[in-house]
Amino acid sequence: MQCRQHEHPARVVNMPSVIYVAIGLPGFIRCPVDANPPLTLVKWKKDGLPLRIDKYPGWSQMDDGSIRVAEVTEDSLGTYTCMPYNALGSMGWSPPAPLVLTDPPKFSVVPGGEYRQEAGRELVIPCEAEGDPFPNITWRKVGKPSKSKHNVLPRGNLQLKSLTKDDHGEWECVATNVATSITASTHVQVIG
Repeated sequence: MQCRQHEHPARVVNMPSVIYVAIGLPGFIRCPVDANPPLTLVKWKKDGLPLRIDKYPGWSQMDDGSIRVAEVTEDSLGTYTCMPYNALGSMGWSPPAPLVLTDPPKFSVVPGGEYRQEAGRELVIPCEAEGDPFPNITWRKVGKPSKSKHNVLPRGNLQLKSLTKDDHGEWECVATNVATSITASTHVQVIG
C-alpha cells in the first residue's frame, strides 16, 4: 500500500509580492508551486485576463510553469496571477504580483586591466556603476580569498590599505540590483 496522505492538489507557495525584471534582458515570471503528485499545468492571468503567451513574441512557458521572456520590454508590465494544476486539481489562484521594470546596472567606471603596486603600500582601484534601483557594489578576489583588509569606498572603488602577497591575482567588481548582477575584473600585481 502506498501512503497517499501527502498528496494534495497543486498550490502556490510564497508568490513574490513584486516581480522584478530588467529591461532589455531575459526575464522570468515564476509561479512557485508545491505539487504532489507532480505539476501538470500552470494557467496565468495578466491584469485579470487569461494570458495568451503566444500573443507575445519571445515569450515561452517552461516545464515548471514559469514564463520566460526572451527580452523584457514594456509589454510585460502588469499584474500576474498563476494557478497550478496536478492530477488532483488546484488549490486556486496565487495572490496577484505586480511586475516592475528595472534598469540593469551599468558600469560608469570600470577598473583597468592591471594594477602594479609595492607590498605595504595602498592601492585604490576604481569601479562605479549606475542603474535603477541604484546598484550595490561588492568586490571579491577570484580563487584564493585575500586575508588582508579591503574596503569598498562609497562610490564602489576598492581600497587595499596595505598590500600583501595575498592580494596578488584577479579581483572582480560586482554591481548588483534587484534586476541582475554584472561583473568587471582586473589583475593586481604585488611587487617586492
